[in-house]
Parts: sequence; C-alpha cells; structure tokens
Amino acid sequence: MEVSPFFICDHRKRESCRGLGYWFLLIGFKAFFLLGLLLFLINSARANEWIYRMQQGDNLWNLTERHLTDLKFVIPLQRLNHIQNPFQIPPGTEIRIPIQWTRQQSSSALVLRVSGEAQLKRQGLAQPLPVVDGMQIFPGDAISTGEDAFVTFEFADQSILRLQDNSELRFERLEILGNSAVVSTEVNLQKGRTESLVPKNSPVNSRFRIITPSAVSSVRGTDFRVETKDDHKSMSEVIGGLVQVSNQHQSIKIPSGFGVVAEANSKSLQSVPLLPPPDLSETPSLYERIPLNIPVKPLLRASGYRAQIALDEGFKQLITDFDTA
Repeated sequence: MEVSPFFICDHRKRESCRGLGYWFLLIGFKAFFLLGLLLFLINSARANEWIYRMQQGDNLWNLTERHLTDLKFVIPLQRLNHIQNPFQIPPGTEIRIPIQWTRQQSSSALVLRVSGEAQLKRQGLAQPLPVVDGMQIFPGDAISTGEDAFVTFEFADQSILRLQDNSELRFERLEILGNSAVVSTEVNLQKGRTESLVPKNSPVNSRFRIITPSAVSSVRGTDFRVETKDDHKSMSEVIGGLVQVSNQHQSIKIPSGFGVVAEANSKSLQSVPLLPPPDLSETPSLYERIPLNIPVKPLLRASGYRAQIALDEGFKQLITDFDTA
C-alpha cells in the first residue's frame, strides 16, 4: 500500500509574487503587456513542437525525408534551428520540429482496468457508454468517473494514466508522429485528479501533455500527479523525473520532489518542495480483516494524507483512494 502526504503550498509566497506582479504592471503597462504577449506566443509555439535529438548519420535532409510531410521543410527547419550546415550536425543536437510539419497517423488508448462506474461520451453517439476493461479510446472521447471509481489507461508508448474518482478527462490527441518516431498524447483534465507514469525506456519516444484550465504539464520519463479544481486552480506534483508546467505567461521546469500550484489568470508560477513521505515503519505488512487501522507517525506540516489500496504492486488495479484528516 502506498500512502502519500497532501501537497502543501506556502500561500504567503504566492501572495507576495502576485503583489510584485501588480507593481510592475503599474510602472510599465505597455512593456509588461508586450512581454507577456511575447512569452505567450513563444510558449504556445513550443508547446506544438516535437524535440528531435540528432543521431549518428542524421542530417536535415534525411531527417525531413523520414519524418516530415515534404522536403520543402528542410530550409525552414534549418532557419528555425539556426543550423549553419544542414549536412553536418553533431549527434545529440536537439532539433525543434513543428508538429504540423510532421507525418501523423492516428493512435488510440486502451482501458486496462475499471473499478466502479465510469462513462464514455463519444462523438456521434446519443447516449454515453459504460467504460469496461479492454475498451479502445479514441481522440475526442471523454471519460467521467463516479464516486470511488477509477480507470487506468495505457498508451502506445506504454505510458500509464490513472483517472481518479469524480473526475472528467477528454482525449484531445492520440497520434504517432514521423516514421513511428514519437507517440504524441494530449489529454484535457477538466475536473478531478490523474496520476501518470511516462516510462524512460519505452521503445518509442513520448510527447505527453496534460491540459488543465490554468496550466499545461509536459513530460517525458516521469511519475507525476495533476489535479484541477472547480475554481480553475490546478496542482502538479512530481514524484520522479521532470515536468514542464506552462501557462500564458511563464514556463518552468519542476524536478522530482517539487510541485506547483497554477491559478487561472495567474501571472507567475513558482515551484515548492513536496513534503517527505510519511513513516510507515509501524504499518503491518499484512491485513487479514477490515476495517483497516493504518498507523502513521505524525508528519510536520501535513494537514492530512491520501491513501490508495490496489490489488497489484504497480497500482494499475486500484480499488480505493481516500483522504484522511
């Protein structure tokens, strides 16, 4: 069983940052507006890019031939990445490729496990469908979970996403880019919580994004959680790897052991350290009867805990998720 503390954020730090933002706004509205517009355009453009790492023998011509829709993109790709010689590029060089230039083929997700009641809304269907194990999920599908219900999905790159109870998720993009070079996944968390695991050693590269009303989380090789609330406040917590969180004004990288709270129309993003895991040394390794009594040593600054119980060690078969005060 895994027990993790709630994400705690220092509200005083966020208030001071917000006040500082207003001070700059009063001093130079025009300059601030233009800078904010520029940052928004940069973040929007880079959010729609694929970062390709050059391999031995690669050049812009064979890269374009393999992964892009037309050789006419060689020169624009050279200009975008400020490449002097398109035939001699050191291995490991990261190349920015706009998604709209790449070859694209549709993909899908697979429902690995359903616990409780969940519904699927699909375009063209008058009535929602019950979500069942083994169901295929396509772009445009929307999933909603009821009380104490959970759905675990697997994507073409072996990434795992678990949708928690009382949540709503829409699958925006499920695609394979280039010559099967990268799996692009984009989902919109409209309400509730998700937990995701994007593997480092997948046979294909991953482009994995979770959109909420107030921020976008982009990841690779990461174990992380995202939650969005009715007030359009979202929280991202990174358990392993690195997550890039962006809004209209800023983009920051969140390392393992940190989290960020993003509010609607917020001018800044600031990461804060997560609390350490609680001490479970006194927790029995075997429970033979219910109700469960789970002893947890008090953790300084923790206001509560979230506990999960699953049938398997990888927590793909989640059966309950509950909060304690």
